[in-house]
Amino acid sequence: MTKHHNPKQHKQEEHPYPQGNQQVQHARHKKTWKEKLSFLRWIDPFTYVDVFILPKINPNENKLITNIVYVISAFIFAYLFYQLFGLILASKYPATIVLSGSMEPVFYRGDILIVQGVSSENLKGQEVSLDLDSLENVPTFFYANGFCSLDQNPSLVKCLQLVNPVLTNKIPLENFTTKEIRFSNGVVLPIETTGDIVVYYSKLQNKEIVHRVIAKIKTKSEIYVLTKGDSKLNPFIDQEGGIVEYAINAKDIYGRVIFKIPILGYVKLLLLDDPIQLIQGCYMTNSCVFP
Repeated sequence: MTKHHNPKQHKQEEHPYPQGNQQVQHARHKKTWKEKLSFLRWIDPFTYVDVFILPKINPNENKLITNIVYVISAFIFAYLFYQLFGLILASKYPATIVLSGSMEPVFYRGDILIVQGVSSENLKGQEVSLDLDSLENVPTFFYANGFCSLDQNPSLVKCLQLVNPVLTNKIPLENFTTKEIRFSNGVVLPIETTGDIVVYYSKLQNKEIVHRVIAKIKTKSEIYVLTKGDSKLNPFIDQEGGIVEYAINAKDIYGRVIFKIPILGYVKLLLLDDPIQLIQGCYMTNSCVFP
């Protein structure tokens, strides 16, 4: 008799592995991909602690020793990351936390700012040239004066005339603001919010300041900047408001702000900065920067 071809039998021959074995093969395939991606664990710096450090320091796997090693490692990794971040951004201080409200509404207390290094020539700000060799240790009023509007009066007065009334609480800060800067060569620059926001160190305040460049001054040898906070409660330019004595050499600027992470740094202020201010008696001297 002639044997008939059985299609089902042929189909079974094409698939010699049972269905269960196919699932096993598929599972092995998935495991292989896991193994291929296992190298990513070396991106985690704590992998090196687990593999190379803990076995030598803590062979008995004492939990207390393990936790101490992790805490110390975390500080070391944070420091190294900060330094690497600084190299990438070409800035000595690649990140800073806003301490006061002097730049509101652009920045608020607790915002973390990312700072990129910038050359003197690339600093953005209204420019003016002065026929002077240098501005080092030269009081600002020798070559420039801020002029303020008071109580919406159209006539302007020298802002320096308002310093004492402000210090004696005769004039509220919100009643006036600097409108323009007049230079000794006749140039007048209005106060604008188009300049770079930069970070520099103030010896008078003993801290980093984050304010805007409102004038970029070119002398015969160097470039300097005048700065000011954007807040309406920060009416003076820094050089007339007791924040810094002189124009800032552009070479001394840590960098310009390129990005902000809102509020994230406020925890640090609550845990460290604000309690320290209270202990130092900021309420007695009316110098607290927090609400």
